[in-house]
Amino acid sequence: MKIHKVYFLFILFLVNNVFITITNSRGEVLFWKSIGYLKVKGLKKLTPSVTKVFINYLWAFKTFKFHIKLKGFNKFKKQIIKSLLLIFFRNILSLTDESLVPNNGCKLKKQRRL
Repeated sequence: MKIHKVYFLFILFLVNNVFITITNSRGEVLFWKSIGYLKVKGLKKLTPSVTKVFINYLWAFKTFKFHIKLKGFNKFKKQIIKSLLLIFFRNILSLTDESLVPNNGCKLKKQRRL
Protein backbone atom coordinates (compact mmCIF):
# COMPACT_ATOMS: atom_id res chain seq x y z
CA MET A 1 0.00 0.00 0.00
CA LYS A 2 1.35 3.39 -1.03
CA ILE A 3 1.54 6.22 1.48
CA HIS A 4 0.41 9.49 -0.08
CA LYS A 5 1.29 12.90 1.28
CA VAL A 6 -1.69 15.13 1.91
CA TYR A 7 -1.65 18.74 0.72
CA PHE A 8 -4.04 21.67 0.98
CA LEU A 9 -5.20 23.58 -2.10
CA PHE A 10 -6.48 27.05 -1.24
CA ILE A 11 -8.39 28.96 -3.93
CA LEU A 12 -9.15 32.62 -3.23
CA PHE A 13 -11.70 34.24 -5.55
CA LEU A 14 -11.48 38.02 -5.76
CA VAL A 15 -13.53 40.39 -7.93
CA ASN A 16 -10.99 40.48 -10.78
CA ASN A 17 -8.56 37.70 -9.92
CA VAL A 18 -8.17 34.14 -8.64
CA PHE A 19 -5.27 32.96 -6.45
CA ILE A 20 -4.21 29.33 -6.00
CA THR A 21 -1.92 28.26 -3.15
CA ILE A 22 -0.70 24.74 -2.38
CA THR A 23 0.60 24.09 1.14
CA ASN A 24 1.69 21.03 3.08
CA SER A 25 0.19 19.98 6.40
CA ARG A 26 2.48 22.39 8.29
CA GLY A 27 1.26 25.37 6.26
CA GLU A 28 4.47 25.84 4.27
CA VAL A 29 3.71 27.21 0.79
CA LEU A 30 4.89 24.91 -2.00
CA PHE A 31 3.31 26.63 -5.01
CA TRP A 32 1.20 29.71 -5.68
CA LYS A 33 -0.09 31.45 -8.79
CA SER A 34 -2.66 34.02 -9.80
CA ILE A 35 -4.48 34.41 -13.09
CA GLY A 36 -2.47 37.61 -13.62
CA TYR A 37 0.53 35.31 -14.16
CA LEU A 38 -0.86 34.53 -17.63
CA LYS A 39 -0.28 38.18 -18.69
CA VAL A 40 -4.00 38.81 -19.08
CA LYS A 41 -5.46 42.09 -17.85
CA GLY A 42 -8.88 43.24 -16.65
CA LEU A 43 -12.06 41.24 -17.17
CA LYS A 44 -10.33 38.94 -19.67
CA LYS A 45 -8.88 37.15 -16.62
CA LEU A 46 -12.27 35.67 -15.84
CA THR A 47 -13.10 34.14 -19.22
CA PRO A 48 -13.69 30.36 -19.30
CA SER A 49 -10.72 29.66 -21.59
CA VAL A 50 -8.24 31.49 -19.35
CA THR A 51 -9.48 29.73 -16.21
CA LYS A 52 -9.07 26.33 -17.90
CA VAL A 53 -5.48 27.17 -18.87
CA PHE A 54 -4.87 28.33 -15.31
CA ILE A 55 -6.23 25.11 -13.79
CA ASN A 56 -4.04 23.08 -16.18
CA TYR A 57 -0.98 24.51 -14.37
CA LEU A 58 -1.98 22.17 -11.54
CA TRP A 59 -1.54 19.12 -13.80
CA ALA A 60 1.95 18.55 -12.30
CA PHE A 61 0.32 17.98 -8.90
CA LYS A 62 -2.10 15.34 -10.21
CA THR A 63 -0.65 12.56 -8.05
CA PHE A 64 -1.06 14.45 -4.74
CA LYS A 65 -4.00 14.00 -2.37
CA PHE A 66 -5.76 17.31 -1.68
CA HIS A 67 -8.05 19.01 0.78
CA ILE A 68 -9.52 21.87 -1.28
CA LYS A 69 -10.61 25.07 0.49
CA LEU A 70 -12.48 27.77 -1.43
CA LYS A 71 -12.95 31.36 -0.31
CA GLY A 72 -14.67 34.32 -1.94
CA PHE A 73 -17.17 34.83 -4.73
CA ASN A 74 -16.73 34.89 -8.49
CA LYS A 75 -18.98 34.31 -11.47
CA PHE A 76 -16.82 31.42 -12.73
CA LYS A 77 -16.46 29.69 -9.35
CA LYS A 78 -18.67 26.76 -10.39
CA GLN A 79 -16.74 26.27 -13.61
CA ILE A 80 -13.39 26.27 -11.81
CA ILE A 81 -14.68 23.68 -9.33
CA LYS A 82 -15.90 21.46 -12.20
CA SER A 83 -12.53 21.63 -13.97
CA LEU A 84 -10.76 20.81 -10.67
CA LEU A 85 -12.98 17.77 -10.24
CA LEU A 86 -12.06 16.59 -13.75
CA ILE A 87 -8.33 16.79 -13.01
CA PHE A 88 -8.27 15.61 -9.38
CA PHE A 89 -11.31 13.31 -9.39
CA ARG A 90 -9.82 10.54 -7.24
CA ASN A 91 -7.36 12.71 -5.32
CA ILE A 92 -9.77 15.09 -3.57
CA LEU A 93 -10.18 14.21 0.09
CA SER A 94 -12.48 17.11 1.00
CA LEU A 95 -13.96 20.21 -0.60
CA THR A 96 -14.94 23.05 1.74
CA ASP A 97 -16.25 26.52 1.01
CA GLU A 98 -15.10 29.07 3.59
CA SER A 99 -16.81 32.09 2.05
CA LEU A 100 -18.19 34.53 4.56
CA VAL A 101 -21.86 35.26 3.95
CA PRO A 102 -23.35 38.26 5.79
CA ASN A 103 -26.49 37.63 7.83
CA ASN A 104 -27.50 41.32 7.89
CA GLY A 105 -25.59 41.96 11.12
CA CYS A 106 -26.88 43.15 14.47
CA LYS A 107 -30.23 44.83 14.96
CA LEU A 108 -30.01 48.63 14.83
CA LYS A 109 -30.75 50.66 17.93
CA LYS A 110 -34.30 52.01 18.15
CA GLN A 111 -34.59 55.56 16.74
CA ARG A 112 -35.46 58.23 19.28
CA ARG A 113 -38.60 60.23 18.45
CA LEU A 114 -38.89 63.91 19.33
